[in-house]
Amino acid sequence: MRIEVESTDQNIDFNTFKEKFISGIGSKYDFNCSFFLKNQRPKLAVFVSIYVHCLYDILAQKQSGELQCEIPFILSNHQDLASNVEQFGIPFYWIPEIKKNKTEATSQQLNLLKKHHITSIVLARYMQILPEQLVQEYPNKIINIHHSFLLGFLVQNLITLPLKGELKLLVLLVIM
Repeated sequence: MRIEVESTDQNIDFNTFKEKFISGIGSKYDFNCSFFLKNQRPKLAVFVSIYVHCLYDILAQKQSGELQCEIPFILSNHQDLASNVEQFGIPFYWIPEIKKNKTEATSQQLNLLKKHHITSIVLARYMQILPEQLVQEYPNKIINIHHSFLLGFLVQNLITLPLKGELKLLVLLVIM
């Protein structure tokens, strides 16, 4: 969730606000927050598979100014989308994921994310299970905007894992 705060108090600066928020409400409710100045836009990496409708929605909202962020690159496991992305002037990276190259693909993804100083990852109908290492590097910083993703993969495990206490599952549906 993104919240914009304005203050009429001229005596409070960004760092003071951040410290007071974290030590007050943040501590009380165990919030995990990131703070940005208004002119510091989050950098989003967009991961997409073959279907482009979610990607187009994100790019149209960014182009119209509704979505306030930077998108340094778009990554796909399908090369077919390169021409779709070129029209928006955003670099496109193709990293195919198959069983025999999962480790190399994860390494390439992490290198791109670090190189571009990505703050969050948006899965725009990215039909791959994210590797544990990538999820650990970006805890609470991955947003899935494809509504049926969870039902497509191992439903029985989603039902049993929470009962064993092995998985905390937060479903965040972002409508852009």
